[in-house]
Amino acid sequence: MSDTALTFGATSGFGTFAGWELQSDTPNTQKDRANTLGPTGDEVSANLFNAKTEFTSVYKASADTNTVPASIGKLYNSRILTSIALSTSNGDRATMTLTGHNHAANAHADTLKQVAHGMTVTMCFGAIDFLGGTGTSGSAVASSSVTITCQHDDKMDNVGGHLIGQNYDAKMEGKTTWTGTVSVAAASGWDVTSNEVPTANTDFITTSVTGTKPLTFAAPGV
Repeated sequence: MSDTALTFGATSGFGTFAGWELQSDTPNTQKDRANTLGPTGDEVSANLFNAKTEFTSVYKASADTNTVPASIGKLYNSRILTSIALSTSNGDRATMTLTGHNHAANAHADTLKQVAHGMTVTMCFGAIDFLGGTGTSGSAVASSSVTITCQHDDKMDNVGGHLIGQNYDAKMEGKTTWTGTVSVAAASGWDVTSNEVPTANTDFITTSVTGTKPLTFAAPGV
C-alpha cells in the first residue's frame, strides 16, 4: 500500500519574496449565516452569505539581501495585504508574517488605497532597531519588531455579497529592546509612546522603546 496523495509543505502564501522562505500559509474561509425559526423554535430555513477568506502567511529570512512587500493595502497573489509584521532578535533569523483577505463575490482588485512603508530587513540573522534609535556606548539591540497595518472597511450588496471595500488609517507600530541605554529613543517621524528603563539586582540595565508612525495613503486607481 502506497502513501496517500496529500500535500506536504507550505504552499501559496502572498507570493515569493527574495531572501524569504515560506514557513506556513493559513487560509480561513468564513461565511455569515441567517436563519428563520418556526413557531416551536426549530430552524426551518437558512442562508449563508458574505463569504470571505482571511489569509496568514509566515516567512523566515534566508539571506541578508531580501525583499519585504513594499506597500500595505496592495494586492499580492489575489490577497489584499493589511498587515506586515517583522520580528528580529539577537538569537534567531528574522520572521515576517503577512495578513490579508479577499472575497468570493466581487473580489478586490489592485485599485484600493495603498502606501509604501520604506521598512527593510538589513540582515537575516540578528536584531535590527526598526525605530532607528541610537544606543549609548556599550549598548546593543536585543530584539525589535514592527507591525505595518491598515484598517479596512467592506460593505455588502442587497443580498449579502461583497459590494465594495477600502483601506484607511495606515501606520507602523514598533518596539525595540536594548541591553543598555539609548541617547536617541527613535528616529524623527516616530511618536515614542513608551520608554521603559528597568534595573534589577540580577540583571543588566535594559531599555524598551515603543513607538507609532503614521503613513499617508496614495490611490493607484478608483
